[in-house]
Amino acid sequence: MTISNRRSASWFLAAMSLFLWNCGKKSIEPVIEQGSARTRFDQVEAGVSGLPSDAVLVYVGTNEVSVGGDAGTWTYVYYSTAENQHYGYRTLGDKIDSVEPESAEEMVTTPLPEEWIDSETAIDTAETNGGAAFRNRNTNCAVGMDLLMIDTTSMGLGKAVFPAETPPLPVWEMWYVSDEQEAVSIVNGITGELIVFQVLYERSSPITAREAWNIARTKYLEVSGGVLISVSTSMAHPDGKNVVWAFHYRYDSRLRFIGMDGGVLGQPQDPPQESEVRSDWPALPAGWIDSDAVLTVAESNGGAAYRSTHPSLDIELHLFPAGKAVMNRDFAMWEVFYGVTPTQGFGVAVNALTGAVVQ
Repeated sequence: MTISNRRSASWFLAAMSLFLWNCGKKSIEPVIEQGSARTRFDQVEAGVSGLPSDAVLVYVGTNEVSVGGDAGTWTYVYYSTAENQHYGYRTLGDKIDSVEPESAEEMVTTPLPEEWIDSETAIDTAETNGGAAFRNRNTNCAVGMDLLMIDTTSMGLGKAVFPAETPPLPVWEMWYVSDEQEAVSIVNGITGELIVFQVLYERSSPITAREAWNIARTKYLEVSGGVLISVSTSMAHPDGKNVVWAFHYRYDSRLRFIGMDGGVLGQPQDPPQESEVRSDWPALPAGWIDSDAVLTVAESNGGAAYRSTHPSLDIELHLFPAGKAVMNRDFAMWEVFYGVTPTQGFGVAVNALTGAVVQ
């Protein structure tokens, strides 16, 4: 069947953006002067006017930094308690532009101390304690870093590095992102001492939906104890495999979300407000067929022929429980959408238990 109007996938894209900060894309090298975080901060402090009198620095960061701690672009975010507002500034060489804070990290409100160490010192600690070795064994490794106050009770690291009573403190986070792995080095933002260097993820080859779900269930007790409600992916391969998967599940009567991007598994978290999935949706049946089997059905029922005449399309997969797919049947369904645009393309609906095409 040809689909001209279908549900928007924006909720899926918004969900995927929650759990992974991706700084692995190399930017075109700008022909601009490089500088350390402190050097550029002094320029911002001298060049910015109009900030509320109570505004304080709460965040410093860059998406790509040299191993010497210099970058062409730095972002500085201030916060005013009186105005309850953030004020962002980005340096490009010696130029200073006003910008809107873009991430949750940049929206912190706890002031940084005045004596924070420079990026050069922080990255030197990171490089000496695992960073250089990580780069040497991983290809195309980019490094980003940010400075902010961290609530150490919610760092989400694989091992405890602070006593439970440790208050928030300033830390430099160095994010090492390669084609194969991702690692983080966390350095005390005042003393320059290493807090932890830890490899976070190893990227995987394209896998099926059930393989990705089983990885999540193995890694997190919350996920293994949850009830799966929906599965989605975008830009899937014709064999039904992908490195991007999104799962909504119910845990302790709450709707939760976990995703995989680039073969990297994120952490369990609340879904975005844009999500159309609700906690009271029925559960998916335990025996739902995997994504590779679904694509076998879809490809042989018009999908392969449609792809042959539309080589630039995007294959989306959505698994919905009974009564929640577009066709609203009383059984779980896979929707396969060969999209030329977000609303134009070819679709195949498949019974998620029998593998039969739904007419």
